[in-house]
Amino acid sequence: MTDPLFSFGVYFSEMLIVYVFCVNVADRRYSMLPSMIMGILIFGVGALLNIWGETNYIINSCSMLAIHFLFIHFCFRLDLPTSAFFTIILCGLSTVLEFGTVSAISTFTKGQLTDINHDDFLLTMEWIICKMLYLIFSLLLLKLLNHFKIGDQEHDPAHFPLSAAVLPTVTLVIILAFYYVCMQEGTSRNSQSLFSLICVADLVATIFLVLHNTQQLKRNQEYVRMRSEYLQLEKEKHYYDILNKQNQQLMAYAHCGQTFQRTGKIYPGLSQRKQVVGCHSESVSSGSQ
Repeated sequence: MTDPLFSFGVYFSEMLIVYVFCVNVADRRYSMLPSMIMGILIFGVGALLNIWGETNYIINSCSMLAIHFLFIHFCFRLDLPTSAFFTIILCGLSTVLEFGTVSAISTFTKGQLTDINHDDFLLTMEWIICKMLYLIFSLLLLKLLNHFKIGDQEHDPAHFPLSAAVLPTVTLVIILAFYYVCMQEGTSRNSQSLFSLICVADLVATIFLVLHNTQQLKRNQEYVRMRSEYLQLEKEKHYYDILNKQNQQLMAYAHCGQTFQRTGKIYPGLSQRKQVVGCHSESVSSGSQ
C-alpha cells in the first residue's frame, strides 16, 4: 500500500473497529472526542510506517502490534496483560481475515495474490470486505468473552446481543452482490470508482451506526439496572414501614399493660384494641401535661 490516502483510510477504519470493540469491554480514560483524536494520531503514525515500510512485513507487523497496544492501553482502562491480550487477538484476527479476503478475491478473479496491488478497484474492495468482516467477527468475539472473564466485568459481554452484528452482515452481503455486478464485463472504470466511493462511505457509516447502537444498548441496560434497584429499594422501604408500624403497636400494648398493672384502670365496654388506643392516648396526654 503506497498510496497515502488509501493507507490512512485503511488504518482509520481499523481504529474505529478497535474502538467499537474496546468501548464495550472497558471504560474510556477520556471522552469520545479525545479518544478518537488519539486514535487517529496513533494509527496515522502506523499508516506512515506502512507507507515507508511498503512491502516489509516485519516493519508492518511490528507497527501494527505497537499502535494497537498503545491505543488500547492508553485510551481504555485496561491493565498491561489485558491490553497485550486484546492486541494479539485483534491483530491476529485482522491478519487472518485480510489474508483470507485477498485469497478469495484472487481465486474469484483467477489471478495471483500480488495482482490485487495493481488494481485500485480490487484493492479498495479488499479493504472494504476485509474491514467489514473484521467488524462482524469483533462483535462475535464480544459474545465469547464472558466465558473467559477477561476485561472490565462491569461491561459484561454476556449481555451483548448478537443482533448488533446483523447490520454489518447485511451490508456485507449487499456489497458483495454489487461487487459481483461490477466485476462483469462491460462495467466502466468510472462506475467501479463510484461504487468504490459509495462502499467506503457505507463502511464508515456502518461502523458509526454499530457504535451508536451498542452505546444506546449500554444506556438502556444501565436504565434497567437502576430501575430494578429503585423498585427493590421501594419494596424494602415498604417492608420496613410495616415493621415500624408493628413495633409501635407492640410498644403501645406493652405500655398499656404496664399502666394497667400500676393503676388497674380499664375501659369497660371497649374492645382490647380500643382499650390500648385509649390507654395510649391517655398516657400521651398525661405526658404532655
